[in-house]
Amino acid sequence: MPRAIFIELPAEDPLRHALPATCTSTPTHVLARDAEGRLELRRSAEKCGRGIHVDFSKVILGSANALRRQPLVRAIGDAQQVFDATAGLLTDAWLIAASGCRVFASERDPFVFALGSDGLSRANASTDAAIRETASRIALCALDAARAFAAYASQGVTTESTAVLLDPMFPPKRKKSALPPKEMQILKELLGEESEEQRISNERSLLATARAVGVERIVVKRPDHAGDFAQERPSWSLHGMLLRFDVYAHPRTGVSNG
Repeated sequence: MPRAIFIELPAEDPLRHALPATCTSTPTHVLARDAEGRLELRRSAEKCGRGIHVDFSKVILGSANALRRQPLVRAIGDAQQVFDATAGLLTDAWLIAASGCRVFASERDPFVFALGSDGLSRANASTDAAIRETASRIALCALDAARAFAAYASQGVTTESTAVLLDPMFPPKRKKSALPPKEMQILKELLGEESEEQRISNERSLLATARAVGVERIVVKRPDHAGDFAQERPSWSLHGMLLRFDVYAHPRTGVSNG
């Protein structure tokens, strides 16, 4: 089914060739450049500049010590490289790369990939050396998790020094409360909602595919209200303010919360 997204990008735009054809129906969303040249996805009724985009120049991560205390960084442990199989808008990939790890990130949706790729491209061209250094540690590909895992494994990586990060779309709360951030609202509009059965089936498939790589640990980002990923109890968990990071350790590592 064609996306109801109108693409306002000229043919010479480097990201135009990676996107599906412009929809012919009445669009619900628009993908275009904003006044600062950033690629943004906005609802069709909104003005330019009101959509979502990826801009790492606005990200403030704090000191090296503050980064090391982040639950996600602690969950990754001593891994030297991280496979971010559900990269989204690269929020977690950027945090991990800033902590010193190399990140191989994959995003299957072409529109979400385009937003992330645009943000990463501008970060690589930044006048800020720290931003360029962090960006240089991230490689982004437009593949689904299974094909990306295969591509990653074919590079002959050392799985003992690699962690996998999974951050699928959060399951809904049983009781509605405040609206989620705008990024999450628009991504859900773009990607659609899954049934409970579809979600659990996809979680099990994703976890099995990640395990087949044979890495030391798989880290799953979850909201505090959510049950166990794929209905399987993790080896241990690290908790943040509203999120937790469930760790599934490879059997050879034993169970430790290191």
